[in-house]
Amino acid sequence: MRRGIAISKSKQHGQSAYTLAEVLVATFLLGTMTISLFAGFSAGFWLTQMAREDERATQILKGRIEVLRLAMWEDLNSNPYMSFREHFDPSAATTNANGTVSNPSFQYLGTNWISTATNVIPGNLQYANNMRLLTVQVQWTNHNGTNVLMRQRQMQTLVARDGIQNYPWGP
Repeated sequence: MRRGIAISKSKQHGQSAYTLAEVLVATFLLGTMTISLFAGFSAGFWLTQMAREDERATQILKGRIEVLRLAMWEDLNSNPYMSFREHFDPSAATTNANGTVSNPSFQYLGTNWISTATNVIPGNLQYANNMRLLTVQVQWTNHNGTNVLMRQRQMQTLVARDGIQNYPWGP
């Protein structure tokens, strides 16, 4: 009787072990889930950085548009094309700080040009010669590993000869 008990204990002990196939499948699943987790983190950080760059480009575009909308009519006509540079971190230009980007030379290269508005105003209207089309465009390069992504954004607005620039403003 004792012998029978000992045999049944050894059978139970032998049946409670994992086979090599089960261990390999579990290791494969754990590795796949870990790689997926870190790939998700990487994609999330990359999308966050892209959103930051887009938001900064929008800030630059809006700022340039507002400055040009407040310019005098003569200044708009005398200087129709200008280029400029802006940093991702505005304080990096003066402090040489990296800011939130590891490369302090990360810059937005921009152009703004002023053209007559006759091609955007439908019909042959009399006031078309008293309007100017302002176009501001920024370009920047984003590196995703070894891939180089050229990105750009553009905004346009119309300015009238007797527009907001003629109103008194400021202190």
